[in-house]
Amino acid sequence: MNALEPASTLQQAYRLLEPNPLNEDNLSLYASRSDTEIERLILKLTNSDRHSATKWLVTGHRGNGKSTEFQRLRQKLQDPDSPTHLVVYVDVNDPHEGLDLNDIQIQDLLLFIGLHVYRTAYREGLIADRSPTVRRLLDLVRSFRVTRVPTEGKVSAKLNLIFAEFAVDLNKTLDFRRELREDIDSNYNQLLLLFNELFENIAANAAPRSLLVVVDSMDRLTPERALAAFHTSSPLRALKCHAIYTPPLSIFYHADFAPIRLAFENNDMVLPNVLIKSYSGANVAAGREFLGEILRRRLTLEIIEPAALEQLITLSGGLPRELVYLAREACTFALLEQSSQIEAAHVERSAAVYRNQFTHVLTADDYPVLCAMFGGQKRQTTTPQLQMLLHKLVVMEYADATESWYDVHPVVTPLLEERCHDNAA
Repeated sequence: MNALEPASTLQQAYRLLEPNPLNEDNLSLYASRSDTEIERLILKLTNSDRHSATKWLVTGHRGNGKSTEFQRLRQKLQDPDSPTHLVVYVDVNDPHEGLDLNDIQIQDLLLFIGLHVYRTAYREGLIADRSPTVRRLLDLVRSFRVTRVPTEGKVSAKLNLIFAEFAVDLNKTLDFRRELREDIDSNYNQLLLLFNELFENIAANAAPRSLLVVVDSMDRLTPERALAAFHTSSPLRALKCHAIYTPPLSIFYHADFAPIRLAFENNDMVLPNVLIKSYSGANVAAGREFLGEILRRRLTLEIIEPAALEQLITLSGGLPRELVYLAREACTFALLEQSSQIEAAHVERSAAVYRNQFTHVLTADDYPVLCAMFGGQKRQTTTPQLQMLLHKLVVMEYADATESWYDVHPVVTPLLEERCHDNAA
């Protein structure tokens, strides 16, 4: 992998300021975090019995770097010199093969995970064509009404093609999903049994590596859909492999989450937001330096004013994706003005455009909660309303070594300055 150089022009910067998770093609842009949550998870995984099937729930605000950290986890666990795991990365929000997150059920997730494990193992040469499990699995899925069965090829190749079509078609028509779900329901026990046989065969062929599935982007589900999915998560917990699932942060504070946590044996963790301000409001140098490093890996300091860089760090609220998104928008304003660098005025214009988006998701009932927080009441009881504000990224959660608290997204605070003052008067 060739290292990407920081951009020296705004045109180059715009391309490097893509606010998507890093992947194997651009991990040279990665800046190391100071928190150790993912390192703890890697340690636990590498010391787990390869024959066990530990399931983890990993959450955090959308955009706080979870997906990038999973790519780093994948890279470390599959280090060519000493690989410990075969990692199957499953993105339920993949633009090409993702699920319809507005219409998702546990059957979709089970099939989606199974087909991704199969396709990864097939590419790795870990699928035996003469395997009785593969033959029985092909016979089962070819009986589904939506299946188009290839006429030629080996058994393993035919199943691979069928799963490839399923992956593409699952996010298309409701009729397709309805028929497929009905067929899965009719054959649920057999399908789960065959998937588990398949996973055990793959793990045996991959030995001494363990099989790990990372199911990412589940935090994009609405809290209601996420709770429904995890309340019926027995298939996800029954899969015979290590697995990481990524529910929305907001459901971690829901009253109904306690039995879910217990079902997953309390194997859960929150990847914290980067701390750029303490509870008292003082700047946290380490967090600001980390976010500054994210930008410095993407652009040279000659094309951004120091004040603009500091402003972007503050406005991000400690979320790397917010930082990169706002920087990219500021870059567009700089390009429109034919400027040679990103200036503080460009950052403010990008924040104003983004702020306008928040006005459409806030209700009159939200403002008393936000005004109290804006006025200094940063420790609050987690109500359903606060959970929804967390889900919308209007409110962010922070924690240090001794305490945790909430605060309003810095982009939103100008909306509160006048409104909260008027309400107080």
